[in-house]
Amino acid sequence: MSSFQIAAQAIVNGDLKTLQTLIKNEPELITARSPEHGATLLHYVSANGPVEDDMQKTPPNAVEIATFLIENESHVDATIGDEPATTPLVALVTSEFPAIAGLQGELVTLFLDSGAKVNGLKDDGYPLACALLFQYPDAIKALVDGGARIDNIVSASALGKLELVKQCFDAEGKLLPEAITAYPEPFMRAFGPSEIIETAMEHADHFSQKEILEFLKSVE
Repeated sequence: MSSFQIAAQAIVNGDLKTLQTLIKNEPELITARSPEHGATLLHYVSANGPVEDDMQKTPPNAVEIATFLIENESHVDATIGDEPATTPLVALVTSEFPAIAGLQGELVTLFLDSGAKVNGLKDDGYPLACALLFQYPDAIKALVDGGARIDNIVSASALGKLELVKQCFDAEGKLLPEAITAYPEPFMRAFGPSEIIETAMEHADHFSQKEILEFLKSVE
C-alpha cells in the first residue's frame, strides 16, 4: 500500500495521529493525488465520488482532520482534471456521509473560511445549486451564511425570494432568457424555460415556499 493510500485510509478511519506522522515524514502527500482518479486527500474528507465507495466515510473528528490538512496547505479548491465541478466543496455539499454525521455545515464553513470559493470556480453559484438539489439544509445554511449569492430563479424559489423570482419574468409572464442562463444546472443539462420553471417549482415545493409555488403555477 502506498503512502497516499495509507494517508487516505487514516482520514476515513479518523486516525489523525497516523496522518500527522505521514505528513511530517512526507509533506508532499498534501498535494499528492490518487493514481486511480486524481482526488487529493482533502477530497477524502468530503466523502464523495470519485473516492472509492468503501472509503466514503465521515469519522467523528473529520473537522479536526480537515483543519490539519488545510493548515498544512491542502488546496481547498483543488479540481480533478481541471473540472470546476470537482472541488472538495462541491463534493462535500452533495455527500450524504458528512450530512448523516452532522458535520456537513461545520465542514462547509471551514472550507469557506479557508478560501474555498463560495460561488464556485466559475462564480456561477454552482455549490449552492448542488446543495439545494441534494437537499442538505446544513450545507445550504453554511453556504448562504458564507455569502453564496441567491441570484437565479431556482435558488430564489427554494429560499423564499419572491421578488427575485418575479423579476425573472417579463410583463407578459414569459421567462427572461437571462433567467435560464443564470442557473448553473448541477448535472450540466441544457434547460429551456419549461424545465427551469419545473425545477423552480420542485424546489419551492420541497422547501415549503407556498407563495412562490403559487406564483410559478400562475405563470407556468
